[in-house]
Amino acid sequence: TTGAATAVGGLGFNAEMRGLAFSANGTLFAADVNTDTLYTINTTTGAASAVGAFGIPTNMFSLAFNSSGTLYGVDVDANELVTIDTTTGAAVIGNLGFGTVAGLAFDSNDNLFGVDRASDRLISINDGTGAGTAIGALGFIGVSALAFDSNDTLFGVDANTDLLLTVDTVTGAGTAIGPTGFNDLQGISFQPDAVPEPSALIVLVLGLTGLGLMRRNLAARG
Repeated sequence: TTGAATAVGGLGFNAEMRGLAFSANGTLFAADVNTDTLYTINTTTGAASAVGAFGIPTNMFSLAFNSSGTLYGVDVDANELVTIDTTTGAAVIGNLGFGTVAGLAFDSNDNLFGVDRASDRLISINDGTGAGTAIGALGFIGVSALAFDSNDTLFGVDANTDLLLTVDTVTGAGTAIGPTGFNDLQGISFQPDAVPEPSALIVLVLGLTGLGLMRRNLAARG
């Protein structure tokens, strides 16, 4: 309701984590762009554990699961959408047609969205071909993370102002909710409703406050 957040804990080592995504069973995944490695993160302690290398040179900025449990990512160096095997590596799907795409998020109908950081626009993405289509300007210049809640409301975080936003998927326009209280946020993800605890927005912290996770309970949203 306000955007304010509370720290959960440190990752346990220095890394440049990008993109957060929960699997259907509540496992939280993230990508370390320094080592091209997929990690799981303990949402109680914040500690990260390596799963394995992507298997190709990449700069994985964003992660998102579809309803079938397939994990997708964006390689911003090659501007490609990829699928990621959570035990072995990654495979290329196709070129996005936009530079520096971040913040992947699937809605409940498996429509895939992202942010074109070069133009600060919301885009839709064909998850079969990788091709992106512009929707509209966000009105914020630092959005690098997106996540849908269980009501299909799209949230974003502006890493420049540290504001939590909602995003209109028809126009692309963002609306500020309030400051998170943390600097340079690069990933958000909602915990699945199947997990036996209140619905929460889990946010990866990468900035002046150090490395860690924070949890924002959004169960009271109307």
